[in-house]
Amino acid sequence: MKPEESLLYSLALRHNAVLMTDALGTIQFVNEQFCNMTGFYRHELIGKNPRVLNSGFHSKEFFQTLYQTVLAGNSWSGEIRNRRKNQEIYWVRVTILPQLDQNQNLVGLLAIQTETTSQIRAETTVNQLKHRLDTLVEQAPVGVLEFSSDLHLIHNNPSAQSMLGLKETNKSIWERIIYPKDLCQSLNQCLNTQNPAQFRVTIRNTEIEELHWWVQPIPGTCFDEPGILVVMDNITQKNELIRRILAIAEDKELVLGQELHDTLGQNLAGLCLKFSKLTQNLQSKESDDLAEMKLFEAKLRESMHLVRNLAREHCAYHILDGLGSAISLMLQEAQKLRYLQTEKCNLSILDGLKHEIWLPVYRILREAVFNVIFHSKADRICITVSEDSSHYLCIMICDNGIGMVSEPKQENLGLKIAGYRADLIGAQICYGNLPEGGFFFELKVPWDKHK
Repeated sequence: MKPEESLLYSLALRHNAVLMTDALGTIQFVNEQFCNMTGFYRHELIGKNPRVLNSGFHSKEFFQTLYQTVLAGNSWSGEIRNRRKNQEIYWVRVTILPQLDQNQNLVGLLAIQTETTSQIRAETTVNQLKHRLDTLVEQAPVGVLEFSSDLHLIHNNPSAQSMLGLKETNKSIWERIIYPKDLCQSLNQCLNTQNPAQFRVTIRNTEIEELHWWVQPIPGTCFDEPGILVVMDNITQKNELIRRILAIAEDKELVLGQELHDTLGQNLAGLCLKFSKLTQNLQSKESDDLAEMKLFEAKLRESMHLVRNLAREHCAYHILDGLGSAISLMLQEAQKLRYLQTEKCNLSILDGLKHEIWLPVYRILREAVFNVIFHSKADRICITVSEDSSHYLCIMICDNGIGMVSEPKQENLGLKIAGYRADLIGAQICYGNLPEGGFFFELKVPWDKHK
């Protein structure tokens, strides 16, 4: 045996399970590690064939190839599934070295084995989970996209292909996207910060369609580059249904406002005129009931103004004069209604929003202000408008009330409808308790400050 072979043999005996056979395959030697691994005593193996460990997993052709290789004087390496003495299955990584005499005749075999059962079991589990996940992704009704760090499309499932009109995985989707224009920039920001995000995406397919994107950054590893996983759902039909429902609700608001103004408001105005004449007559006669009549007339006029204000709120005609001024007027009425101290800042910026979203923004903010008036027990409310970025305006409403005492079991219906309105215009709503006490409501509205 050469010196290097002697060293290899010594190391193998010390750290691995070792088996030696003669030229016919009869076991001549096993070390302690081999006995511990198989569960057999040494005397139970000496003189036997390694077939006592055969689990029946491998084919005859497998072993024929193995023996042909070593009988030809070549080494063989591979994975073998065996069976221990207690019938338990285990896997080993085997290297078989032919032992040759001086005339290059085969005199025996040296098998060095390392158990890999845990590794094989882990790999099998991972492969099974991967197969199940791949099946779920391919059959999922939602679209799934995987992007590389440079936003190259790596994979898309059939649902994504249908939603985006894709036929090939390497076809660019960015030319199909109508909104938001800065989607690539937003995705890069998610990747850089490793923060998940959600986007409402409008695409041009055979028709204009709306999608909801859930974006999850994938961190890089020592083997793989970072990337982005997108799960998306087509919300076109859902949004169309919500639009119709909100349009019906808007019509009802308009009818209610007109009814309040044309019937109750006009009737109250007529009564005010009659009481005005009555008080004038009583004043000329110096009646004792004059003070009470004047007080009643004042209450009547106050009710008339309240009804007219409610009618204006329902019809919302005043937003045509500017969204900022309409919100300011809303705050003035809130101040009269509940004696609220109001603060406002930069409301005029709201007039820079697209006119078609003025009404939904007004309705959303009205819902938030009404929540403050009727539920917060606050005596101060503040509305500020600021530029969150070149693509969003941030409208913040804060109060000093009791805040949200606990998470409601059922979401406030008004806030839920406000959420629907926000979704339809690509806005985002966030609300919660302030650390110093009180409640905040934040609305981020898409805009282009350069237009």
